[in-house]
Amino acid sequence: MTEEGAARSWWSTVPGVLTAAAAVITAAGGLVAILAQNGLLPRFPDNGERTTEQPRPGTPVLPNPSPSGAPPRADVSSSAVAHSPAEVIDGLRARGFHGIAVTNGDGSVTSLLPGAEIDGASLPLTSGQKVQFDRLQRVDIEQPWDGTVRLTFVNGQQLDTKTGNYSLAGKNELGPFRGFLSDMRSIEFLR
Repeated sequence: MTEEGAARSWWSTVPGVLTAAAAVITAAGGLVAILAQNGLLPRFPDNGERTTEQPRPGTPVLPNPSPSGAPPRADVSSSAVAHSPAEVIDGLRARGFHGIAVTNGDGSVTSLLPGAEIDGASLPLTSGQKVQFDRLQRVDIEQPWDGTVRLTFVNGQQLDTKTGNYSLAGKNELGPFRGFLSDMRSIEFLR
């Protein structure tokens, strides 16, 4: 082989090597980004102590690692729920969250910042009356949907009544949310 032929074959492989290296780096970076976004990588605070980030309101909650060291089996799809809705809502309360916790039909919980509304800050009833959100502690929605709801007021009294299939609109740190009552199990007002 001539010196010119050897030089040409060496230079012709450098772009191939660079392309392959770029593909490997891009794939590794994408994997790290996906794991970080789903909370599967630990966070390290500036003081050097190892910790993991608390789940943000409105995001699926993954189980803690088991004491035996075996990795937990968790589905990170948006419809996966690792804890019961009551446990998630209790966790929101423990962190001092103020807003609305919606338990969706699939059992997932979406937290909404204050200011969410149906008809303003009220729930219209089929009787024509409107109940202001500030008077409500919880709305339990009977499924399958027929419009029946149980209202629990801040004073502890309850009322079984009917409402229309209104949409609840609000937002959280992930962005806007809109859901219909027929797709929900409950709405809890956290103050």
